[in-house]
Parts: sequence; C-alpha cells; structure tokens
Amino acid sequence: PTFHDGIYFVVVTITTVGYGDIAPESALGRMCVCIFILMAIVIVPLRVNTVLEYLALSSPYAGHYHNSQSKKHIIVTGIFDPRSLYAFLEEFFHGSHGFTDTAVCVLGTSFPKKELRLVLEGRIATGRVMYLQGSPVNSEDLERARVKSADAVFVLTNKNTPTDQMKQTDAENILATLSIRQANANVSILVQVLSSHNRPVLYDVGATAVICINEIRMHLLGASCATPGLHTIVTNLVTSASPTKKQFEMLQEEWLQEYARGASHSVYQVQLHEHFSNHRFRALCD
Repeated sequence: PTFHDGIYFVVVTITTVGYGDIAPESALGRMCVCIFILMAIVIVPLRVNTVLEYLALSSPYAGHYHNSQSKKHIIVTGIFDPRSLYAFLEEFFHGSHGFTDTAVCVLGTSFPKKELRLVLEGRIATGRVMYLQGSPVNSEDLERARVKSADAVFVLTNKNTPTDQMKQTDAENILATLSIRQANANVSILVQVLSSHNRPVLYDVGATAVICINEIRMHLLGASCATPGLHTIVTNLVTSASPTKKQFEMLQEEWLQEYARGASHSVYQVQLHEHFSNHRFRALCD
C-alpha cells in the first residue's frame, strides 16, 4: 500500500463510510485500527469545537463593550426584532428625554441579519449603539456588555409571539432577568412580558419594573370600544414624535396637520404645588 492509500483508508475510516476495499489483514493491524477509531471519536469532536470557537472569536460582534468613565450606558437584550429595536432606540434617543449622550449596548443571541444591521448602522444608532452577540443568561456575555457599570437593563419581548410560544418567551425573559440580577444587584431592570401571570415571578427574581404587553393591548382595545379613538390618543401621548417643519408643510390637508400637531404632544410627570392636594381636577378647572 502507498502513502495515498493510507490517507484514503484513514479518511474512510474516520468518516465511518467503510467501503471495505482496503482493510487490515492481521490481528495486530485490526487492533490498531480499533484503537485509532476510538481515539478519533474522542479527539476529532474536541478539535472541531476548538476551531468553531476560534471562528466565533473572529466575529465583529464577539468583542467587549468599551465605555469611558464619564459616559453612561444601558443594555438592551431579550427577544426583539429590527422593528421593535428601532422603535425603542427612536423613543430612547428622542431629544425631550435627555438621553442623547447615553450609549446603548444591544446584547442579542444571534448574528444580526441584514434588516437588523440596517438599524444598527442607521442615523439613530450610529456612534451610540454597539451590538454584541451573546446570551443574557451567560455571565461571561454579561461581563462583555459591562453589566456591572450599566445604568439600566431593558429586557424586550416580541409582541407578535404566537400564542403557543408565549410561555417559552416569558420563561426566557425570566431566566434573563434572574441572571442579570445575579450579575448586578443594584442595576434597574425593566422587563417586557406577554402574560400578566408572570409579573409576580419577574418581581421575585429581581425585576425593577414589569410591563405586560397583552394586558395593555387588551385594556386599550376594551376602552376603545367604549370610546372610539382612545387607542390612538393614548398611543400618541406615550410616544414621542417631532415632525420637522418640512414634514409638516408636506401635509396639505388641514386634518392631517392637526393630527401631526397633536401627535407631537407627550405626557410627563411633574410635581404640583401642595396647594393642589386634596382637590378634584374638575373643581380646580372650575
């Protein structure tokens, strides 16, 4: 047998193809092949796993978040799609909130696809948002995102999750919240959840605030049946919109201009003077 025959025999044996055209004839040769096969079963998977780890380290999203001592940062993780992440960033970086200088570290479990990369490279996120590929239940990934120095952590959820997958989605966010709280006992954790039954569980594992998506959706739907248009009013009040002068001038119809003007208003919490305490709103208006 030649050297090439030996290479051919090794490859065929390791891959368990076993054509049988080349086979050991002596008992010693067969024993050596058996030992070789057992060693290959153990060694080859370990080497392949090492190669995959090195390939993962070469990913542009496998690094660490680097922040300066003077710049605040938050972490956004959980289950999200490009549209929900864009909506969050657009609201968070709105000028009226005062967070324009705060950096955002997005911790996602998968490699970002084209739609998500467009969000990360867009006007809102450029220079202020960094994406890391990792899991919020992995302590090493949380360390890469600098969870110990984060000002807050937002755990998002997919509001379009099918009904049969809601339990699993909420369970993943519960585990993520528990892992984040173990990594940082003082950070504020704001969590989105689909089922209201899981709200007490999230508070037990360390959530600071919990928002139930389906509960808000059903309440608004029910209230809109009694008061048509209430859903639109509430949505416009709790979201920030600032149409530019050029965008406003493009609205030719009067009702569209009135709608855009109303949509630019928001709700803010203010501290009233003690003179207003123990008075009903209607009495003060009169």
